[in-house]
Amino acid sequence: MSFIIYCRNPAEESDAFERLQVEYNYTDHLTLAGGMIFYQSGDQAGFSDIGDSDRLFIEFKYSC
Repeated sequence: MSFIIYCRNPAEESDAFERLQVEYNYTDHLTLAGGMIFYQSGDQAGFSDIGDSDRLFIEFKYSC
């Protein structure tokens, strides 16, 4: 299992996002992943209206 947390929050701005991801190698060929992304609105372009865009995600990877 692995955990990934990514935060972006410069000292002058209030915008940020955090991504939490869990990945599990179920078999040699199948990997399952899932997580959450949390957005916080701020003053910087691209972050002013994303506060209500939080996400949950699930991912299935199969390799031969």
